[in-house]
Amino acid sequence: LASLHRQDGDLINADLFLVKARETAACIIDDEQRLEIVSALQTSTAKLLMERAQYSEAISLLLEALQAFRNAGDTEREIKVYAQLARCSESIGNVQEAEELYIAGRRMARDAGRFDEFAQNTKCIIALIRDSDPYQCKVLAGEGYDFALSYGLLDKAREWHEMCRLYDKYTKPEQEVVYD
Repeated sequence: LASLHRQDGDLINADLFLVKARETAACIIDDEQRLEIVSALQTSTAKLLMERAQYSEAISLLLEALQAFRNAGDTEREIKVYAQLARCSESIGNVQEAEELYIAGRRMARDAGRFDEFAQNTKCIIALIRDSDPYQCKVLAGEGYDFALSYGLLDKAREWHEMCRLYDKYTKPEQEVVYD
């Protein structure tokens, strides 16, 4: 419910539901289950902090959640946290760190076969480097196309193909950056 309220812009009620959820999580006896819930609540709280432009506080919670998801082997959630960390870093002006976090999330998503997260991270990288390295944008769009095609996602592959065509006029630079 907190997430729904946050998405509707009702941050006060989102906060209230998160407080109740944290109280409930504290009552869970099983350590593994409690850790999973607490980590998910950290992520939800971080999203709420991001809505309030409290990025440094959000980063702290996201780093804790990232470590917990990594320790638990929860790759799907770990991938999503990378994108949130990257958005926070980008918002506070640390573009290089944001790019590195998007790349890490993209790599994990590709390895896990998670097309949506791969696509999201790739689009975010493209947005970051669009002006500085349009050729690399073409390369990244091509990789999006290949990934979509390899999973039989023909509509998504067409979207990536169109994005590739936007960058057709750019030629390979002398030194190429690798984003894998």
